[in-house]
Amino acid sequence: MGVDPETDDIMGRAPRTTVFTALVFMQLFNMLNFCSDTGSAFIHMVSNAWLWGSVALVTVLQVLVVEVPFLKSAFGTAPLDWIHWAVAVGAGAAVLLYEEVVKLLRRTFGA
Repeated sequence: MGVDPETDDIMGRAPRTTVFTALVFMQLFNMLNFCSDTGSAFIHMVSNAWLWGSVALVTVLQVLVVEVPFLKSAFGTAPLDWIHWAVAVGAGAAVLLYEEVVKLLRRTFGA
């Protein structure tokens, strides 16, 4: 009596989709970190239109892969509720927060 990952949202596709989405958002937030090795990502944040265009495009594509029925089937994803979306985006934002703290420590202590 095993768990069927194709139909069970608790042990199947929803958790995997949440992790997959979190990894996508981690990469998106990490792109912001690479604007400067020492300066904050929040300085001159809106100056790079190509960067924001790519963030918008990847976000829209991720939502489509998770929510559109024929794409869900093709990618093996499950629709996410707002809590799963919040967890995924929050995990991605944690990457940005962590790197901002590291950059602040480098600026403060010169390491």
